[in-house]
Amino acid sequence: MSKRTLTGLALLLLMVAALLWQSGGMQDGALETTTSEEPRYRIEKLRALRTDARGQPLVRVTADSADYFDNGAAALSNIETVGLSGEAAPWTLKSPTGTVAPGEKRLLLQAPVTGTGRWSTGEPFDFSGSAVWVDDARREFYSNEPLTIDSATRTARAKGFTAGFDGKTLKLTQPELSYELGE
Repeated sequence: MSKRTLTGLALLLLMVAALLWQSGGMQDGALETTTSEEPRYRIEKLRALRTDARGQPLVRVTADSADYFDNGAAALSNIETVGLSGEAAPWTLKSPTGTVAPGEKRLLLQAPVTGTGRWSTGEPFDFSGSAVWVDDARREFYSNEPLTIDSATRTARAKGFTAGFDGKTLKLTQPELSYELGE
């Protein structure tokens, strides 16, 4: 997956916030995402597409709802993020909930995170994990949490991963791989 897709997501969230006259001026890296107050804005059936400078699609985010708070935080429900490479969709990740912390430009998909992708050979795989970041600035999906990738011929377990939105890179942290050797 490319860093462009993650940048697209961040810009998309920034555009939505600007459209709602909302600013996120809280500390960078803050993990608190909601307040005891009710959300200031709610978007239902959110559908956002981020493109690169040439107009090529990088990432698409859909959610049943997105609640925005005065402190710049957001809480999303039933999220699907799709890393794009032109019109192809090499990565799709789904999560029941996700958050954007105040001052952050990345979305945290919360457990359970499931999805699909494909190996460099084109073989499709299923992904399952937790706490996956969708980082527009880096144009990557990544996690430091355990994950499993299953396909017809191999299974990978790892303690984390990084993948570009465009599906061209997949780096596993401390991987354990199992392969089915042909006859």
